[in-house]
Amino acid sequence: MMTNKENENKSLEEMMKLASEKVNESLPKKPKKSKKFAFVTVGAIVSLGVLLYIGSNFVSPQEFEDNTKNPEWVDSQIEKNEIAEENSEWNFDYPVDVPKWSKQEFSITNVIENEETYNELIEFSKSFPEVNSATAWMPSKEAGDWEGAPPVFTNNVWEEYLEDGTKNNRYSYTLKEDYLIAYASYTQQLINPTFGKWIFSQRYTPAKPMKDNSDLNVLQDIFSDEWWENNISENDYSSLPILADWNGDNFGGLEFAESIPGRYGTFFGIINENEEEEKFVTAEVLGADENDSPILKIVSPIKYVAFGIDDELIEKEGNLELTLKSNNEIIERFNRVVVSDAKLIFNN
Repeated sequence: MMTNKENENKSLEEMMKLASEKVNESLPKKPKKSKKFAFVTVGAIVSLGVLLYIGSNFVSPQEFEDNTKNPEWVDSQIEKNEIAEENSEWNFDYPVDVPKWSKQEFSITNVIENEETYNELIEFSKSFPEVNSATAWMPSKEAGDWEGAPPVFTNNVWEEYLEDGTKNNRYSYTLKEDYLIAYASYTQQLINPTFGKWIFSQRYTPAKPMKDNSDLNVLQDIFSDEWWENNISENDYSSLPILADWNGDNFGGLEFAESIPGRYGTFFGIINENEEEEKFVTAEVLGADENDSPILKIVSPIKYVAFGIDDELIEKEGNLELTLKSNNEIIERFNRVVVSDAKLIFNN
């Protein structure tokens, strides 16, 4: 008895024989040379048919790579970055929504040298119409996209003079971007203890009474040297415009939620613009300083929020007043603009 394989081979041979006979019968009579060529051609056709028949039974369809997808290593890196962000030590439970870029400690690397975050701070400041208007006229390092826009300026001190010793008329000690970055960055460092790096210094502890808590020196670079020397001493930091437990009595006897893992700090602030209550950020140019840079006073309505008993929210509202001017200590500090005056005034 023949096997299935033998039957298949026999059937295939019969098919080939029959195909050859029919092709030969249909061919016209030609000289011997042509018959030889015809025989070869027929053989090739039949052989091709055999190969196609066999291939259709044993060869699987070719699979093509989808080039629209990310390479596996890219997807893997994206996933790792997302996991790292979710597990960030600062990605904890906040009592109020704060900007994403402020859920980290401030540093030059994290903010100023990070192009994405730098641009987010610029846009944050420009989102307040008064701040945008008060800075729109200032020299900028960005080219305007309208007809008659002013030229691009630089604030690099080595570009103040041209090669021939003449004054560079496209140099300015401070630029619009310096003020926009200063407002966004300084405000967040003062109202958001995570970004300001003083999250563990906000409340009183016996080991570190608030008024003489030297950990608050982390905020010194925000201010001009004159303001710091006139308002801060080693034994009293209470002139800082921050919401801290200066008297060591839980902010006047407030009852906060118990500390739990994944929740740190106490009060976190946000800029609290409210059209119905006529609360807006205001900005006013007071004049020019010794570097011919603007003196800009910005008043921001702030709402501070903390977790209370049973997670009921505790709120405090006030106004943060910051006066910005140019910074003379440019060699030692990255910030060309600093706070020359500051006040935090509460409504209740």
